[in-house]
Order: sequence, then structure tokens, then C-alpha cells
Amino acid sequence: MRISLLPDRGELIRYERDNVADARCSRYSIARTADPQILLDILTQTVGITGTVKKRRTLYLAGQTRIHIDQVEGLGDFLELEVALGPGQTTAQDENEGKRIAAELLLEFGIGPEELIAEACIDLR
Repeated sequence: MRISLLPDRGELIRYERDNVADARCSRYSIARTADPQILLDILTQTVGITGTVKKRRTLYLAGQTRIHIDQVEGLGDFLELEVALGPGQTTAQDENEGKRIAAELLLEFGIGPEELIAEACIDLR
């Protein structure tokens, strides 16, 4: 689960994905709020805080791919590719197409399979 706090809004994002160092399908749900501090307070009082990751993200769009460049405090720089499948793209063939798009971009960036990581930033600390 991730909470994104921005000055004027916040998001609570729940992810479902395997921790494997490979392209993988990720399903998620987003709850948006205009009062992120209250959301954070309620969640902290209810389930506590496991950890905090501070990062600066730059986002680029290439077709249906979101390219995230993250500067993570204490960990370094990371690149994440998120190929967003559309509402009608629900089959295994569509997922394979998304993986193919990601593989082509990794190749263009010169990133090999040995450089992929499985864990989320919170787990790398």
C-alpha cells in the first residue's frame, strides 16, 4: 500500500503484484482525497506506519507507457516502466504485448535483466 501526499491532495494506492525481477502485471486501486493529512492520521492510528520512502519523481509518457524516473532518498535513482493496458486489454495476449513493449524500452535504455529488481523501495532499506 502506498500513500502519496501532495500539497493539495493525496492518494491511497493498493497494489497487487508479484515480487519478481521481471516485467509483471500489476493491479491496483486508488482512493483520492482532498484532505491527505486526515487520511494519513486515520491510517496511522488504525494500522501504524511500516516505513517512509521519500522520493522525487519525474514522469514521461511514451505511447501507453509511463516512464518514471525516481530519486529516492537514501537509495539512489530508479527507472520504472509502467505499460498501462486499456479497459479492453484484459487477455493474457494483451499482458504479453505490454511485456513486449517494456522489453523494447529496456533494450533502448540499455538496461539488462540483471539490473531489474523485484522489491519495492520500502523493502530495499
